[in-house]
Amino acid sequence: AEISVTYAPDDEIPDIGTLIITGSSEQRAEVILNSVPPRRELQCVPEPITFGGGAIGQTQTMDVQVTNIGTLDMTITDMQIEQGSFFAVTQTPQFDVVLAPEDSTTVTLSFTAETGGRVDDTLRIIISEEPGSFGCLVEGIVALPLIEVSPTRIDFGGVEQGETQEREIRVQNVGAAPLSLESVEFLR
Repeated sequence: AEISVTYAPDDEIPDIGTLIITGSSEQRAEVILNSVPPRRELQCVPEPITFGGGAIGQTQTMDVQVTNIGTLDMTITDMQIEQGSFFAVTQTPQFDVVLAPEDSTTVTLSFTAETGGRVDDTLRIIISEEPGSFGCLVEGIVALPLIEVSPTRIDFGGVEQGETQEREIRVQNVGAAPLSLESVEFLR
């Protein structure tokens, strides 16, 4: 025998249930019924895409895996960085790329720091189907030198004319990038 099962959702919430089939002599069989609405969704790994520890002017590259974690095929037609100031897409698959659910492709990004600190952008992945695109956060952290002096105040007290006193000032870099001392000047 065959039993026809029809599903007609009355809302957007996924449904789950069990169909119980009972035969003679009280034998039972169960069929789990599940409705996950079809969806398109991409995931970037790593996410966020983080470049870190580089110095100003240094270029870093990273491979990013883009995976279809949805339930529908999708066609990637382009990948681009939205603002494009510090990050660039340097290598992509040949477009158009069709990704079935659980399929992946790889894109290579680069980051060149022009200033210190943290910068953010978005890797925009364009698809031919709705919703049209997906975004993955891209961030870059640039190491900076940080000068620290100790002590921050020196009191020479009452030094008589013709006498001298000497004190030491410790200068150190407590940052994450090399520091070079350019000059020392005295202001009155």
